[in-house]
Formats: sequence, structure tokens, C-alpha cells
Amino acid sequence: MNQKSAKWLEDIRGSCRYIIERTASITFEEYEKNLDLRLAIERQLEIIGEAVNRLAKNDPEVVKGIRHYREII
Repeated sequence: MNQKSAKWLEDIRGSCRYIIERTASITFEEYEKNLDLRLAIERQLEIIGEAVNRLAKNDPEVVKGIRHYREII
């Protein structure tokens, strides 16, 4: 795995961690009412999507490994 791939994976992990931490203690109704939080979560999802796209273009073997891991859990 190259350094860029490791960085993109770290971006994905950081964004996922942020989403989990910010939404763990609230209800969906609270989430719906909080525009700032919704925008922040949307931004994190954009970061995840962009990182996955870059991985797919530049290091498809890493994406293949992610897909395999997802299938076994």
C-alpha cells in the first residue's frame, strides 16, 4: 500500500469516527432538527466518498480488500 492510500484510509476512519461520536447520544429526531450537525455529517460523508473514489482509481487492490473484509463480517 502506498502512502497516499494510507492517508485516504485514515481520512475514511477519521470521518467515520466523527460521525459515530457526534450521533451516538442523540435521537434521529434531534439529528433532523440540528442543521449544523447535519451539514457536518454531510461533509464527512463527502470526505469518505472522495477518499473511496481516489482509492478505487489509484489502488484498486485496497478497495478489493475492503470489499472482502465487509463480506466476512
